[in-house]
Amino acid sequence: MMSYECLCRSLYRAEKDSVGRMFFFALFMIVFYLGTGTGNFKVSAAEPGQRTVVKAGFFENGDFMHKDADGEYEGYDIDYYYTIAGYAGWKIEFVEYEGVNDAVAALKRGDIQVLSGLTETKARDKEFLVSEQKMCTSGLAVQVRADEDRFDVSDITSMENMTCGVLKGSSVEQQYRQWCILNGLTPHITEYDSITQRNEAFYAKETDAIVAGSTIENAQKLAEVSSVDLYFMFHWGETQLKNSLDSAMRILALENPDYTLHLKEKYFPATRNAKPSFTAAEKKYIQENPVVRIAVPVKDEPFCQKEGDTVTGILPEYYAHLGELTGLTFECVPFTSKEEACDALINGKIDVAGVFEYDSYRAHNLNVILSQPYLQISMVQLTRAGTDRISTVAMPEPYQEFVSEILLGQNSKAKIKVYAYSDECFAALKSGETDAVLCTQPAATWLLNRNRASDYVLSGFGGNETWNVSFAFGYGGKGNTLRSVLNKSILADQGYIDQLVSSDILQDSADLAGLFDRLPVSIVAAMAGMAMALLVIVTAALLIIVRRRQIERKLAAQQVALTTAMEETRARHAFFGAISHDMRTPLNGIIGFTDLALKSADLRQIMDYLQKIHRSANVLSRLVSDTLIMSRMENGQYILHPEECNMKELLEEIAEPVREMAMEKEVSFRVQIEDSADHYVYADRLSLQRILLNLLSNAVKFTPNGGYVALDYQSEKDGKESVITVSDNGIGMSREFLPHAFEMLAQENPTSVSMVGSGMGLPVVKSIVDAMGGTVEVSSRKGSGTTFTVRLNLEERKGSSDTQKEMPEEENLSGRHILVCEDNELNLEIIRQILEMQKITVTVAENGKAGVQAFKQSAPYFYDLILMDLRMPVMDGKTAAHTIRMLQRADAADIPILAVSADAYQENVDESIEAGMNGHISKPVDAVKLIHTIFKFIQSYDKIRQEQKNEKT
Repeated sequence: MMSYECLCRSLYRAEKDSVGRMFFFALFMIVFYLGTGTGNFKVSAAEPGQRTVVKAGFFENGDFMHKDADGEYEGYDIDYYYTIAGYAGWKIEFVEYEGVNDAVAALKRGDIQVLSGLTETKARDKEFLVSEQKMCTSGLAVQVRADEDRFDVSDITSMENMTCGVLKGSSVEQQYRQWCILNGLTPHITEYDSITQRNEAFYAKETDAIVAGSTIENAQKLAEVSSVDLYFMFHWGETQLKNSLDSAMRILALENPDYTLHLKEKYFPATRNAKPSFTAAEKKYIQENPVVRIAVPVKDEPFCQKEGDTVTGILPEYYAHLGELTGLTFECVPFTSKEEACDALINGKIDVAGVFEYDSYRAHNLNVILSQPYLQISMVQLTRAGTDRISTVAMPEPYQEFVSEILLGQNSKAKIKVYAYSDECFAALKSGETDAVLCTQPAATWLLNRNRASDYVLSGFGGNETWNVSFAFGYGGKGNTLRSVLNKSILADQGYIDQLVSSDILQDSADLAGLFDRLPVSIVAAMAGMAMALLVIVTAALLIIVRRRQIERKLAAQQVALTTAMEETRARHAFFGAISHDMRTPLNGIIGFTDLALKSADLRQIMDYLQKIHRSANVLSRLVSDTLIMSRMENGQYILHPEECNMKELLEEIAEPVREMAMEKEVSFRVQIEDSADHYVYADRLSLQRILLNLLSNAVKFTPNGGYVALDYQSEKDGKESVITVSDNGIGMSREFLPHAFEMLAQENPTSVSMVGSGMGLPVVKSIVDAMGGTVEVSSRKGSGTTFTVRLNLEERKGSSDTQKEMPEEENLSGRHILVCEDNELNLEIIRQILEMQKITVTVAENGKAGVQAFKQSAPYFYDLILMDLRMPVMDGKTAAHTIRMLQRADAADIPILAVSADAYQENVDESIEAGMNGHISKPVDAVKLIHTIFKFIQSYDKIRQEQKNEKT
């Protein structure tokens, strides 16, 4: 949302540009119109004279706050201030200070009312009012000059004598000191009163590096230090203003959830430096191998085409840009096919294949390795105008496999014709040999720019499917090193090639020579023979240009939309690919050991196989649960169901299964719970258990035999904050991987068989903690262990007497009668065996209707309990339970009915209770939990029956 200040500033800056003046004048009139009451534009909800004047502190702070050449305030914080002002009805007046210390002192005195971008500390919590929500999370990084080569990103010891400049009074110094100690370094720090002084000293080489949250020009990141949360803080007496800001931030979060993300991308672009950091080995490779022979297609306009001895197009220009980033020289070697290029790669005739579909299966089969994609291309369909039936399609040979798979998925019956290049496909379309051309969008735009665009129709193809282009390398040390160099270069400037594609196709469309090439021959002949027709031709040309511009804008918009969809598709494919792989791992164990058990006659060996099957089943169950949790998180359907919980009991419950896991692996497991933990809190019990179980099981998994895992709990802030710490001395994580620990599917050693995992445990923890309004932090060092700290603000409760647990009695269920309603034979067999092992008499009903009939035909109080599946034919479980409750007989209202279902979300439990059931047991069934639950409900039912009997007597 744009404030009046931002809008007027934009008008002022656009005054030198007539088009800019027209655009912003129109925009100003729209905003003015909406602000008069006819619109719903929050910035203008009140007249400027009625807005509350708020004094905010300002000091030069890089991309967070600074002044431009015209003296106007700019930056992340300024943008945030103006947006919040629009919601809260404020008018911001900035008061300038030399540095952060002066601004904080002014806030304490009350000279200003609010200050942004401050980290929360115990001292500041006592002195200021802190906003409920953070305004952003800033990642701190060690940055050195772009031409610096004394320090190696892969060798931490090279940074031992490094001198770092930091901003005086900020929390950066403390964070950097802790990082140095953690990595065995001695910190050498120089403090500066302002960012300007710090940067000037850095550029003058008075310091070797700086530690900062924002990236500065002509610098490269050497190491990630940590991340800090930044807040708005108010003078102690400004409670009303603080409440107004909190309300505005909540509304902003609801209306624009991605606001802070977009703001971060705007002011802290990932490609700011465009300078990758190379290790010593990579620098050595570049020095010893300065020329890279790269295979390119001999003809694939507009990406690549050979003109005489020169190769031109988008790709050669992009490779030249990569050469500027890396110091390498790329020599383009044209090839006619991908197979020919792969053969040359394997035989050492070239160093890298420049155009290879990002497909790990095909790469493996062709004995090559791939870089990350550097270009994503949308596929489109070209047809002649008026075409209503497509029986034959043409496609270029390089995209044959990719496009054929899409057509197969669409059940297309069209005949496929393969041509060598896109322009040959288009020639076949013009001549009527084919009804459509399937090619990349840039190729389609390039072809339309050279022909009469109005004669053709461009449409999407393949939904969100995109052709992802990677580099391919040969196996071995050199191939891996070159891949690492290019991967870092791709990441350093991800948007460059997209700019090349856009500028290339737009330049083609505006080329006057190309325009005359597209005009009909009859008009060109008429121009040559009739001077009087010149005016008509010029007018026609202008009309064509106008129409071309319209097409360009439409294509540009389509490109943006398709690029966004491509990113979503790539993430979705990566997610399901990883989940599919990780589900197969325990599933293979279950199937494999089951086959071995069936063939074995050795009872001990069979028991060993069964234990391994059980462990694999537990892994698969947790993986399914984590997948469902992440799915619901992304869809906004994960709902917390808080209840009174005894914190100490909950922690001890989780500790039991973890203790068994640790004993099996010969890992020491210590639990330290402070006495104050024996109190009640209002929290979602299952969510807390999931957090703890994921962290603890990960700790045990990644700790070798003889190591230790520790669970510590304490309360802070007078019992209002629960702090849970899970630590170990296991394999740890590298400092490079640490910032990605909570990312979906992130695994530092994904190829390690002994450490197989889904990469979803920590993202699940982070998502649940965020949903509960808490924080989770991680500190780790490779080979020295990991520590996770979870902080949750849980409402404290006194605890009611009915929540106290009674001493369990011996669970004797011999002679009891239970009705089991289950339609699946396998599930029924499992439940029957579990119950009959307890000497329970079991009656079976194959669906809900049969279950109701069996209950009707039984004598009153004959059955002690009913187990009811939810999804059954004829009559489902909820309908059956409701029907039983409505029967006119003495035991219909009180007999315990337990749902047994794979539908295990809280809403499923709530629906079961609403239908008249007493409880819910999740599949797969845990035998111990099932018997314990049955015993508990039958005990309660016995008391009811005894009370009814006493009343009658």
